[in-house]
Amino acid sequence: MTQSSRNNAEESIGMQRLQLDPHLQVYQRERNRTALFWMFAGGIHLLYVYWLSTNVLVRLTRFQKPSQLSFPDLPGLFELHTLGLPLLSGLLLIICGLIVWVHSGLFSPWVAIATGFWTTTACCVGIFFSPMCMFMPFYGVLFLQSRSFYESARFLVVKGFDLCNLPVSSCAAVPLNREPTC
Repeated sequence: MTQSSRNNAEESIGMQRLQLDPHLQVYQRERNRTALFWMFAGGIHLLYVYWLSTNVLVRLTRFQKPSQLSFPDLPGLFELHTLGLPLLSGLLLIICGLIVWVHSGLFSPWVAIATGFWTTTACCVGIFFSPMCMFMPFYGVLFLQSRSFYESARFLVVKGFDLCNLPVSSCAAVPLNREPTC
């Protein structure tokens, strides 16, 4: 191996470390914070579903005997039917947050990160056009945090890293099926 090819190899390794370090730091710094935000937002969704469903059910059953419940009013049924989306998004955010928080090898953290990011994106759009738009600042911060976390995780996955066993620095970072260079 000539000296020039050795210098080129060292320069490319140095450039890879310069690209890798910020993504490793962002991923490790934002992992727990994003997981907590996702679980908190999912809890807000579930509390909203619980509150609205109990109010609708109380309104439906308040002045009727149990034998008369065969023909409930249609607006109440429509309200109960539309609770599926907040319920599903709340459960998805809690499950994705738990998977990212635990960071075990049982489930792929990358799938949970991608699902959590796209669920957050859909919730932001839905909240923006809903009567609950007063929560938009919270969902804006949640979206920006999820986006930076998602982009750094996607970069690491594309480079071939296993998100369950990430190193502390790029010197210890070895993509799958490669030898350490430090």
